[in-house]
Order: sequence, then C-alpha cells, then structure tokens
Amino acid sequence: MIDRSSRPPSEYTWYCLTSGLTNLHGRARRAEFGSFLVFSTVYLSTASGIQFGLLSASGPLARVGSLIVGLATFWILLALTAASIRRLHDIGRSGWFVLLAAVPVVGIVLAVTGALIDGQRDPNRYGESPKYRDSVQADREAARVSD
Repeated sequence: MIDRSSRPPSEYTWYCLTSGLTNLHGRARRAEFGSFLVFSTVYLSTASGIQFGLLSASGPLARVGSLIVGLATFWILLALTAASIRRLHDIGRSGWFVLLAAVPVVGIVLAVTGALIDGQRDPNRYGESPKYRDSVQADREAARVSD
C-alpha cells in the first residue's frame, strides 16, 4: 500500500497521473482530490484554448498538435475519474456516483462537495482512511491497554 498522507500537492498530482490512473480501489484524501482537481481545471482550460487555436490553423503540424493535446486531455480525464472514484470511496459512496458528473450542474456540485467533505474517520468497505489511519490505530491500541 502506498502512503499518500501529508504530501505536497505536486506529489498528489503526480500520483494521480501515474499510479493512481488505474487505481479504482481504496480511498483518496481531500488534499489529493482537491490538488488534482485544481491541476485538471487549469490544464483543461488551457488545453481548450490551445485546441481551439490548433483547430483554426491548417497543416500537418496543427493536426499533430491537436492529436497530442487531445490524447493528453483524455489521459487527464481518466486520471480525474479515478481520483473522483477514490474520493467517493473516502466519503463512503460507491464509485458509480461519478456518473452524476455527466449531469451539468450536478457534476460541479459533486466536485466541490467531494473536495470539501471530510472523509470517514473509521475504516469503511473501501479500506482504511488515509488521513486517520494512524490515529485510529492508536485509539484501538489505547482501548486494548485500558481493558
């Protein structure tokens, strides 16, 4: 298991773009989801402007550039979907709720809510909390000692 607790935003983003791309299991902290959501929003806004400029240009170089931007955008969207599923797991919801992101207003509300709601402290059916893992274990050990 990869320890993703207390990392800078760039490490969360790198994890989401590499290992986290195919990881639909487990849980994602607010920090991981929030930092990747900000990165994705900035990238997608920039990429749409670049794509618009490339589509209005002509020639083989514009087509190749457009293809590269399109593939990178697809990669970012896959990683964002995986991070969203892990974030939903952290708040105790099924990953299938990510389909609600396709509904225009609901998708924005879901993203903002997912970035703001704290995850469940105790382990749930998706695994242990990446944020509270150490404190939950300490509480269990303290309870065993007091018994």
